Amino acid sequence: MRARPVWLFVVELAAALLARGAAAQPDWLPDEARRPAVAAPPVDPDDPCADRLLAAPLAPPVRDTGFDRVHGACLAHLFALRTDVARDRDARRTAGAAAVELRGLFLADLELTLGARAAADQLDDPASTDARDGSFGPIYLGAAAGHATRAFGRPLRLAWGLSLDLPWTRTGMAGPIVAASPQVAAAVRLADRLTAHGRLGALVWLVRPPDDIDTRRALALSSDLVWSPWRYLAAGAGVEAQTGWHGAGLDHLLARGGLRVPLGRARIDLAGAARLAGREPVDLALEVTLAIDR
Repeated sequence: MRARPVWLFVVELAAALLARGAAAQPDWLPDEARRPAVAAPPVDPDDPCADRLLAAPLAPPVRDTGFDRVHGACLAHLFALRTDVARDRDARRTAGAAAVELRGLFLADLELTLGARAAADQLDDPASTDARDGSFGPIYLGAAAGHATRAFGRPLRLAWGLSLDLPWTRTGMAGPIVAASPQVAAAVRLADRLTAHGRLGALVWLVRPPDDIDTRRALALSSDLVWSPWRYLAAGAGVEAQTGWHGAGLDHLLARGGLRVPLGRARIDLAGAARLAGREPVDLALEVTLAIDR
């Protein structure tokens, strides 16, 4: 039996994610044929995911493929457009990329993600045939399962997630690349307009150029606060430490933060991260995101 091509699977998943936004009953159905309405459960004001301004950390990725992106504990049903820039001060290089992403809730506690990136330029990559050329890809998939519980008398949200870069979907590489990022995220409301986010994640990267195999791995721990003093603005700040990508020792200690502005069903995030210490060559990352709830 012939294996199905990757592009066909990606198209089918995109169609399924888009179809989730059209699940409402049509207006022309007679009353007797309609499904009975189900009352929405009351919203807990202390739920860290109840306010979309506070539900996700402001945390741009450092890797130019974006597979080290922080996934928050609050699952979502949205469409996002992103553009980001990373700077390598030592090599005096700057890399820019853009991404499109679909996230859909197939169950109340299961989120699936489909996304793709394209880089106008990229920083030095051991798998790249020419690190100065732009590239398309990777196409990536993600899945996250959420869980609501309580800790110290307050609602606590947890999510277990996995993001996977599909092999053979990034141009300009010397061989197929597999990159995966399993992580666990948590969110808790500390005060009326203040939410804390935490994340423990791993990075696993493998490329197989001709006659060789190259692997990297890392472990990252981060914590972020998001505060919304007004209904039209939220601000975030956080830190992240990572080890293993550049060998034993500290890869980076980052400080990061940004602003989030609501626009009806959409939000605009402006976030940045700066390296404080470590061997990571990227010392500055900036990202702008437009996210639209579906």
